Amino acid sequence: MCLAYDLSGNYIGLKNCDAPLSSRSFAMDQFEADSDEEPTRELTLEEMKDFIKVYPNPTDGIFNVVFEEEIHGKIYKVEVFNPNGGLIRSKDLLPGESSTTFNISGYPVGIYILKFTLYTSDFININLIKK
Repeated sequence: MCLAYDLSGNYIGLKNCDAPLSSRSFAMDQFEADSDEEPTRELTLEEMKDFIKVYPNPTDGIFNVVFEEEIHGKIYKVEVFNPNGGLIRSKDLLPGESSTTFNISGYPVGIYILKFTLYTSDFININLIKK
């Protein structure tokens, strides 16, 4: 596993360094030069992070996670870690599931980490503030 950082140098998660280049690169799919279709490419971890919406953030305890269409079927697990790094919630997503809700009302205020595990074994982390 390797650490993944966004363009600003912020830590965004872990990625599988042993994965084939196509699962972790900016590689462009092949397309015809005279085609009217736009070339497609795989999303980077930072781009995928932009398609995950967590609200409300800060939260009083109940919060929602929504996956936009661009990343449907790419994430299979969501985990919530407390400020000490302990796992407090985990949910395996069903294929095509586009949203989920968590309740951390019984836990103290602090910064929690949401860990999103992709089918490529890469990870995306998002901070959640519990007030």
